[in-house]
Amino acid sequence: MRHFRSRTVVVAVLTGAGMAMGATAPGAAAAGGPGWTSGVFFTNQVASSPTSGGGYPVPPGQTFPNPGTCGPGALDSNHSESWIAVKPGTEDLVGNSKFFFGKYSKFYDHSLGTYRILDGTPAGDNQVQGYDCVSTGTQAMPPSWTNVTDPNVAFDTKGRVYQTTLPFNAFWGKSTLHPDGAIDVSYSDDMGQHWVKGNGGQDLEQSPNASARQAGHVEDKQWIAVNAIAGNKYQDHVYAMWSVFNSSTTKIRIAVSRDRGQTFSKAVTVTAPSQTGPKPSSPKPGRASARRSAISRRRACGRRRTRGRCGSPPIPATCRRKSPASSTGSTPIPR
Repeated sequence: MRHFRSRTVVVAVLTGAGMAMGATAPGAAAAGGPGWTSGVFFTNQVASSPTSGGGYPVPPGQTFPNPGTCGPGALDSNHSESWIAVKPGTEDLVGNSKFFFGKYSKFYDHSLGTYRILDGTPAGDNQVQGYDCVSTGTQAMPPSWTNVTDPNVAFDTKGRVYQTTLPFNAFWGKSTLHPDGAIDVSYSDDMGQHWVKGNGGQDLEQSPNASARQAGHVEDKQWIAVNAIAGNKYQDHVYAMWSVFNSSTTKIRIAVSRDRGQTFSKAVTVTAPSQTGPKPSSPKPGRASARRSAISRRRACGRRRTRGRCGSPPIPATCRRKSPASSTGSTPIPR
């Protein structure tokens, strides 16, 4: 458990077009450390600043929050798992990361937040709205969740930015919160200052009666991709993907939006249950594919959940065997 504050730092690579960072060769050496060299100049600049939002405090003597206790508070104790995307045709960036709630990051108590970086200059940060009691105006769970995790962002050709979100409720300690979690998509038309839940505000997937302590049907490892190829017949189609872990097996799910996030197709499974995880990509113009890579049996079985959370229970005896050989491939997905 660490009691410190971290700041999110953006490393800007300077191209011929230039960015408003004023990098110099000494700055590049300082960023890389002794012995590091680079063919381009860059500098580090802090992108995060103190902000606030909704979250769940952890009571004294517990390691998890209680339902109905969400309220406003600081979101500046720590940041982690950052992601960044460039708005097409500009030098404007949107970043995303975990924002930890409260004075310390001692407990796994966080939501997601966004950084706006306009023409190379940080312009502010804020919580991703729609998953806490402050922005939704209710203590009901959902739409309020104790946590949101796994940042990812992508732009379409018109400047809308998207992310597939994974809200969930604390499962550790003696927590018995319901439901377990959900898969959603949110989008923003103002560089991440305000986020709207896509698909008409409906989850892409959720198990309403699931317990936060269940071992099966655990959504995880979500991802987002957008076809940002101007003039392509699939232009601005949005692809949300995620894994569903069922003990030692995993299946990849996908839902597609063809109206810039307003609605999504019914989610389908694009792999047979196996040890795989999602990462949509567009290797060729107009062709979306799901890259498959093996996740070891230890990873699938050793943790009841794998949402980047701390702590792993003992590995079940059925999983104490050598992991199968890794395999890769490409599966066509709905467009």
